[in-house]
Amino acid sequence: HRQVRHLAKLTDDLLDADIALTGGTISGLTSSDHITWEALITPTANAQGAGTIQVQADAVHNIATNGNAASTVLNFDYDTKAPAITSIDPPADGYYKAGDVISYTVHYDENITVTGSTLTLPIIIGTTTRNAPRTGSTANSLTFSYTIADGEEDADGLALGTAIALNGSTIKDAVGNNAALAVSNSAPDVHVDAISPDVSSVNVPPNGHYKANDVLTFTVNTSEDVTVMGIPSINVVIGTDTRKALYTGSTGSDALTFEYTVVQGENDLDGITVGASINLEGGSIRDIAQNNIDLALNNIAPTN
Repeated sequence: HRQVRHLAKLTDDLLDADIALTGGTISGLTSSDHITWEALITPTANAQGAGTIQVQADAVHNIATNGNAASTVLNFDYDTKAPAITSIDPPADGYYKAGDVISYTVHYDENITVTGSTLTLPIIIGTTTRNAPRTGSTANSLTFSYTIADGEEDADGLALGTAIALNGSTIKDAVGNNAALAVSNSAPDVHVDAISPDVSSVNVPPNGHYKANDVLTFTVNTSEDVTVMGIPSINVVIGTDTRKALYTGSTGSDALTFEYTVVQGENDLDGITVGASINLEGGSIRDIAQNNIDLALNNIAPTN
């Protein structure tokens, strides 16, 4: 028994080079008895696949100089590849106003698991970064949404910050690799306009005396281009009677024309008066983002 044990004992060391390995590297090969050997196998970084390991023939010898036979090939699978972001779906092109929701969907190249509920995606609106929380997910995607707040504006298109913020949460694949977080996306045709247009000034007819069938023309200048639906009006007080000057069109899209035709018998010697606000008359006046105009008539020119 002692003789067999003695003959089995190796007379030379097993070296890293004696191990045929695919899919990684070997290091730290050690043994306390020259019978059982241990080593650290490090899979190939940022990769995924199948590997093999085998002790080659005649790597070591016993005291009788008998070499070892090649070992059975050991197969193993490895995955050190971080889930990568393949694409990001931005919101649909268009204009978004206060209360509208914009959503981004981040797609990964493999299934992911999220722990925690604190993930956010940085969205740059104008010069301000807003943190959109995660609002949905699939096996390999994450959706982040943000509700536009009143007063926000971005005329040249939205952009994202540099990376998804974990804020204590995790995003991992099935074997525990942390997912990539860096993002890059610009959406030049996604605009934010959460500022309502208003009336910057009102031009009135030139000073003078007007008779029956003369037309009084008023121009309402707005702070931005607007679209008019229907036939709004503005009140015009002639003497003690309130008349309506009706919308007749626009010069460009930010100068709205209202007209009233003087009727026989009307009289006003101390100057007509323009009302305080636009009457929509069932119509609408909105900017491109569908913000309703502030109806107040500001900076009305003198009418005396």
